[in-house]
Amino acid sequence: PQLDAYRDALLHVSGEEALSDPTSPQYKAMVWMARHDGYANASTPEGSTRELEQRYAVVVFFFATGGELGMGGGSWNETYGFLGPTHECEWHVWDPFYVPGYDAEFSYARGIICDSSLRVAKIFMPKNNLTGTIPAEIGELKALQYLVLMENSLHGNLQSSIYDLVHLKWLWLDYNELSGVIDGRFGKWSQLLELGLTGNQFSGSIPEEVGTVGSVSLEALDLAENLLTGTIPASMGQLIGLEFVDLHQNLLTGHIPDLSLATKLEDINL
Repeated sequence: PQLDAYRDALLHVSGEEALSDPTSPQYKAMVWMARHDGYANASTPEGSTRELEQRYAVVVFFFATGGELGMGGGSWNETYGFLGPTHECEWHVWDPFYVPGYDAEFSYARGIICDSSLRVAKIFMPKNNLTGTIPAEIGELKALQYLVLMENSLHGNLQSSIYDLVHLKWLWLDYNELSGVIDGRFGKWSQLLELGLTGNQFSGSIPEEVGTVGSVSLEALDLAENLLTGTIPASMGQLIGLEFVDLHQNLLTGHIPDLSLATKLEDINL
């Protein structure tokens, strides 16, 4: 009965097919939450819908990108405490780093990082041997601002739900094995500061909507080393905050658009 309650609560998120397939990340996440979650205060189908969907989305991400239960932990180099008996906002580790000229030790978090309202704000997992695909359920993390997954082995297309993450500021997916076209809906990322998709297998043209991606805020546009074709859209000239553009090693043709409004532009590599 408990598993049925979770299935009913999550049907609108993942659909019947995924939640009925024992091999799917969605099914594995549902079963883990219903039967194995050791966190005493974990949300249930009778509790907060937002809290339930957030924990579920993070657990689906774990299973969809190569994480597994057991001692091996799947393909991940570091599990960050995922699926531990704690709130998902605690599923991260702190790494020290030093700044020349300062005696103090600084640190930064890798894993899941939340805001003060316990909503997932950052997923920071570079170079962690993530495999598989980025699941559609990531779109349930409505407050997500930073998605940093570069230098992993992720494949597949960008899920349509990722374009609904309208609070994104950093999207770094460089050096994976992602493919497909870059959808014009990425113009919805009005707050984006940095877009990094270098070193994948994206094809098709750069959408005209590129001119609306963080049209004031976007500082870095890095689409190099893909299979992009066609011309560079003239609308790129509307990105007045640009400081860095890298489109090299694609199959682009035509003229370079007028970028004179981007007065902070320091580095352009075509």
